[in-house]
Amino acid sequence: MFEKSWERRIIIILNDNDCDELEQNEEGLEVLRNPEITVLPISKIHEFSKVLRLTGSTDPRPGMVMIISPFDNHAYYELSAARNLVAQDKMAVTLRTSQLLGSKSVKTTNIRIYDKETNKNLTLDVESDEYKGKLTSQKKEIESLRNKIQLNATFAGGKTNIEQAKSYLKQRNMDADIFLNYLIDMRSDEEGSSNKLEVVRQQISLTESMQNEFDFLATVDIPVIKINLNYKKKVKEKIEISSDIEIKF
Repeated sequence: MFEKSWERRIIIILNDNDCDELEQNEEGLEVLRNPEITVLPISKIHEFSKVLRLTGSTDPRPGMVMIISPFDNHAYYELSAARNLVAQDKMAVTLRTSQLLGSKSVKTTNIRIYDKETNKNLTLDVESDEYKGKLTSQKKEIESLRNKIQLNATFAGGKTNIEQAKSYLKQRNMDADIFLNYLIDMRSDEEGSSNKLEVVRQQISLTESMQNEFDFLATVDIPVIKINLNYKKKVKEKIEISSDIEIKF
């Protein structure tokens, strides 16, 4: 049932009766026919739990819309928590890759939320605790994110493991990431170099990889009231979470 990841880009969990109702109208049939959506009756949730997992602290339940992780084809995010969770995962991948490349420290300097619809943003300087920007409605969201994505890691520093870093990025579906590949290239010729990379400061998007899933879901009408009241508003948001980081080698 879950062998092909492209057939379960989105998983919708419904009560068995709601699943039956989808077959009674054209909108419901369109959802069932969509080749990238899996509708899962709650009575079959054990099949999901055998081979897939839901990231975060919640359990699968009727009315839940789950989005596949860009980093793991067997992991999912619940819709309302997807942006924050993908931001945490992207930061964790960046930290691990930096460690494999021999970094001595990785730290977060700023956390930013940008609303593409209003062209407003809010930035938190994590060292001074100062806010800049007009998107003040997102202040509580940044404070919540800070506890989950702020990095201040120190390593002993060591040998650059290029092949292991490449293998790790491929395993996490991040082998096409421009910035992390740039880091690998810069560290590939470290041995014997007279101009070694010492410090990198970079702004990275933590949620860009999730926006395509939100845009896709925004085109889908799910004729179940308990879902429609929540998911449409969430997927139409054009919110991007980014962070400024500093990596020292």
